[in-house]
Amino acid sequence: MATRPLPSLSSEQPKNIKFREVTFDILSDFLTNIHTQNILNVRSLSENCGNFKSPEVVEYVFILCKEFKLDPLVGYNAVEILERFMIKHIEDQLSCPNVSGASGGGDGKIEELVFQSIRPKFPLLILSCVQLASKLSLHCNIVDNNMAMKFVQSAGYTITKEKLMSSELMVLKTLNFSLSATNPLTYVETLLEVLHHNEPWVVLEDMHHLCMAVLQFTYLKRTPVYQALIRIVSRGSGLSQEHSFMAPHWPSEEPHSH
Repeated sequence: MATRPLPSLSSEQPKNIKFREVTFDILSDFLTNIHTQNILNVRSLSENCGNFKSPEVVEYVFILCKEFKLDPLVGYNAVEILERFMIKHIEDQLSCPNVSGASGGGDGKIEELVFQSIRPKFPLLILSCVQLASKLSLHCNIVDNNMAMKFVQSAGYTITKEKLMSSELMVLKTLNFSLSATNPLTYVETLLEVLHHNEPWVVLEDMHHLCMAVLQFTYLKRTPVYQALIRIVSRGSGLSQEHSFMAPHWPSEEPHSH
């Protein structure tokens, strides 16, 4: 809900966002809308939710956004777009008769074929999701094909504009051109606006900086954080940790050094 300045013609980072510019009525309507949308999202949640938000993927997206001098909001949008695309694309491929016939039967073989086909394209798909997310945000720089080509070339690879456009179109078509999705940063900034209405003396700018750091850490370390929360909730409610329905089915993370 916080407002962001329009992008300048320079390549500098955008200025700090502004709070206290949203009326109570607009804020109330927005809270109702995101609450309703969240309920719908939970009801239609895929069993693969979270599988494409590994620390490596999230970190790579954040690095791309930093390289392109994008607003942090773009990074969170890009991760959400990427996961929605990957889940939908893989589910579509698994249900394709041609894939089943080529695999010779067996769910394991079908899945392996699908993953083999998408693995070489994955870095480019991540870049495409960042490009698309940048185009959703009017307040930040847009990563066009020229910028994307320069980035790929700086990494020692070659790519054509046609491949970039084809990758973006693949994501768009898979998601039926529906890219809008509420991301964690939107919730955080909305709650900060609520905090302002309830506690006007709180310095939201300082609080926002702290929340950004906590959110980024949680997003990068989602599995151990959620596992810790589940243990706390299980102890407090008397429920056994064997209640697997409470736990997200995410792959365990291996520690990695930087």
